[in-house]
Amino acid sequence: MCTPTAAAIASVAGTAVQIKGAKDQGKMSKQIADMNAKQSVIDFEQSKLEASQFANARLESLDKAMEVNNAMFGFMGRDNDASIQAFRKSEQDIAYRDVERGITQQVIAGGQALGQANQEIMRGKSALATSKIQTASMLSSGIYQLTQIDYKKA
Repeated sequence: MCTPTAAAIASVAGTAVQIKGAKDQGKMSKQIADMNAKQSVIDFEQSKLEASQFANARLESLDKAMEVNNAMFGFMGRDNDASIQAFRKSEQDIAYRDVERGITQQVIAGGQALGQANQEIMRGKSALATSKIQTASMLSSGIYQLTQIDYKKA
């Protein structure tokens, strides 16, 4: 059996190590959650960029197709035909619906990414708060263990 002084030192050292470990774990969990949140924000920004690139490419494709069609219809002498005007209108409508669909998908994906970022931020805050509670509990336990050491027998 060890002396009361050795038991007290061991109890204090053990409690200190447990407290440091809990604090470090909380800090690391918060850092990881913050990094995940930042990645979700990056994903959001990337989805916006991709939607913009898709919209630009789709409208550029429409412009090129219209140029070719207009040249062909002009060559045929039908550039002012009602059916040709309807065809042009239909092609534009399809292209704009494609762009709108791409933007809608980006808004949904972006909302999910931002929701995930907020969730990660909350998870990090929770981990940090939990580590603080754990350290307070460990400190209380350590103090209680010190009170249980019988110093009179030494």
